[in-house]
Amino acid sequence: MIWSLSLWLIVPLGLWVVFLGLLYYFLTSNFDHWKKRGVRYEKGLPFFGSLFSAMTLREHRIICIDKIYKKFSNESFVGYFQGRQPALLVNDPELIKSIVVKDFTYFHDHGLQLDEELNPLVAKNLFNLEGHRWKEMRSKLSPTFTSGKIKMMTPLIAEVGKTLQKFLANTANESNGKVNIKEAAVSYTTDAIGTCVFGVQCNSIENPNTTFMVMGKKLVDFNFLRGIKMLCIIFVPEVAKMLKFEFIEKDLTNYFRNMVKEMMDSRRKTGQMRKDFLQLLIELKDKGSISVDNAEDEYESRQLGGFEQDQPASTRTEREQYSIAFEFFIRFPIFLSNKLMILINYRYFTR
Repeated sequence: MIWSLSLWLIVPLGLWVVFLGLLYYFLTSNFDHWKKRGVRYEKGLPFFGSLFSAMTLREHRIICIDKIYKKFSNESFVGYFQGRQPALLVNDPELIKSIVVKDFTYFHDHGLQLDEELNPLVAKNLFNLEGHRWKEMRSKLSPTFTSGKIKMMTPLIAEVGKTLQKFLANTANESNGKVNIKEAAVSYTTDAIGTCVFGVQCNSIENPNTTFMVMGKKLVDFNFLRGIKMLCIIFVPEVAKMLKFEFIEKDLTNYFRNMVKEMMDSRRKTGQMRKDFLQLLIELKDKGSISVDNAEDEYESRQLGGFEQDQPASTRTEREQYSIAFEFFIRFPIFLSNKLMILINYRYFTR
């Protein structure tokens, strides 16, 4: 009886020890990567790597990397670990210049491994594609970012600006000069992206409870659970894939995907033409390339990496189209809002 009880305890305990040993080996098996190559590096901890405070949500990832940079400021480059993955922090300006200019063809991947089935909109956009797929999409999209194409959308942005100006004047009059600049900046950015990228009139400046605004806020809101998921996706993608973590929730993915699809279908049926980014994506989908209006735009597009061998229109799937438009809502709102806040503060409070 005693032997049976002991065996009942030893076997599970032994299995746990084996499991923990294998897990430890899996999480630390790359920790000698930089040592083998003679590169100075910041030591890592199992699961957390060299970014413990970022992984525990105590500090922003940028702050952690800045500390490593300052600690090894005399080195041309230094190794560290994102979870179990080795990463390199380059300090030397000449090396940085070579990486982003001369040798960029070898360094264009961003190192973010996303499952295309779980995160289709994020995984298939230009910022996260790798290798030939990234090169092919960059070549196709380069003409959309020329000066001429950006200027084409200026009237749309100006119209949103007029609405904002009117809103600020009315709000200031009604509240003795007090205006929530942050909320105004977010609303302006949302409306500008909505009209230029998605081709929709949001009017969130005057009505902050529109569906587009609500879903947009939900998209960029950050909470503890989303933070844990994102950290796992970025630093331990194998674990994230096993647990089926999604970068963006399904309701958000479906909302933006359906909206872009409905707008594209509507324009094809009605023949409506509008000078916005969505129209350029429709042209790219239907024709396989985007036309340029003048020699200056053509030269600029070549400088950006466009005008390589044409691909048939069928190579640009609808899911990729949605990913491109969706990426604008992820990447640019905070940046544009901060810039607008600076501008508004300058215009209204320094005159």
